[in-house]
Amino acid sequence: LSLTRFREDGSIVYFTASKGYEPGGYNLSNLSGSTSLFGFDKEEATSFELGWKGRSEDGKVTGSLALFSIAYDDRQIEYQIEDPNGGGIVEGIVNLGDSDQTGFEADFSVKVTDFLNLSFAAGWVDAEWKSGTVVSGVDLGGNSPPVVPKSGINLSLDYLRPANNGSNLAASFQISHNGSYEGLQAWDPV
Repeated sequence: LSLTRFREDGSIVYFTASKGYEPGGYNLSNLSGSTSLFGFDKEEATSFELGWKGRSEDGKVTGSLALFSIAYDDRQIEYQIEDPNGGGIVEGIVNLGDSDQTGFEADFSVKVTDFLNLSFAAGWVDAEWKSGTVVSGVDLGGNSPPVVPKSGINLSLDYLRPANNGSNLAASFQISHNGSYEGLQAWDPV
């Protein structure tokens, strides 16, 4: 579902709702001594987004803002564990539980001159496992899923100017920072 409203100033306000899934499957590696395949189920996600996109009358400034919410059912998580039987590192995917994410994203770009562009983007995410997500006997409810940065920013300056010989003179400078995120502690997926 997608609803869009075009405003008189040329900007748009939009709302989207969607539902999708990541298919299940089987892990290609098992713990040594195991003779059966270790499967995982599909992950489903329901998402909502409300946002705005616009630009200045002269087109030199563009921007967008978005609020989003995603509810995951049977979230798939990649894992790496040491095989207790000495078979090395075993990697796979497991359905760990249900989680929710809400967040905010913004980005703006300014054409400083005909050849110089300045861009800024930032985002923030609050993600947590729902109660009942149990790993090694511990309920992870309220904790953050692994590898979901809580925040991030990016600032870039790009210069692109045509040269006399038909090629372009280009230079770019970028600073990025991702906030902290949780890792997944060692645990037994089977």
